[in-house]
Amino acid sequence: TTAAIPLSAALLNDAQLIVTASSGKVDRVRTQGVKYVIDYRTQDFVEVVHEITNNHGVDIVLDHIGAAYLERNMRALSIGGKLVLIGVMGGVKAELQLAHLLVRRQQIVGSVLRPRPRDEKAHIISDFSLKLIEKNLN
Repeated sequence: TTAAIPLSAALLNDAQLIVTASSGKVDRVRTQGVKYVIDYRTQDFVEVVHEITNNHGVDIVLDHIGAAYLERNMRALSIGGKLVLIGVMGGVKAELQLAHLLVRRQQIVGSVLRPRPRDEKAHIISDFSLKLIEKNLN
């Protein structure tokens, strides 16, 4: 999360970030400039997301938990929204309402860096760095 916040803010034009965090990390996330921080232990993040977005939902969910949050992440997404799965700390198997996915034209994308070759990781980092520099120059 700590890397995703500045990268998202830098790469996504006028992105309105909504971040979930545990009670002990809410303030730390806010110090990174995030306006909307949801304490996932005391709040229903799907309800809060829909309140913040006037029932539109979010365009992208970046998830490192996996199965434990799949159904809720899909409900938090907007029509045409994309779930980007980067980890499976909360499990690898979950049920998915395929009709919901189809009707709402949502996408699920999976990606991890760890097993990739070192050269590929270096290229990804370089590409991100160039995009950050370009964004800051404009």
